[in-house]
Amino acid sequence: MVCIAIVALAIVGLAGTYSLTMAAIATIIAGAAMLLEGKTSGEAHLESGQPSVVSQAGLSADMLGAIAGIILGILALMGVAPMTLVAVAVLVSAWHFCLAAR
Repeated sequence: MVCIAIVALAIVGLAGTYSLTMAAIATIIAGAAMLLEGKTSGEAHLESGQPSVVSQAGLSADMLGAIAGIILGILALMGVAPMTLVAVAVLVSAWHFCLAAR
């Protein structure tokens, strides 16, 4: 369902309607989806008894990447260098997926 929303925002953005705004909103939605995925995978690790990599603050790398994506999307939506922040959010998402693939 989240993928459909992101694709719809991408199509509207590619059509030329508020492209940077649509990219920022899609970044926030993708970050929220990654956050929920990280939370559910962390709960699955706890239930299975397998050790998971957790930082000293108690947040996994998956959750940190997702929170960073959400924050970058919000800042881009507020107009703080939106092109740069959306590009950085794409890099953070790629980092997140590389770590999640372990």
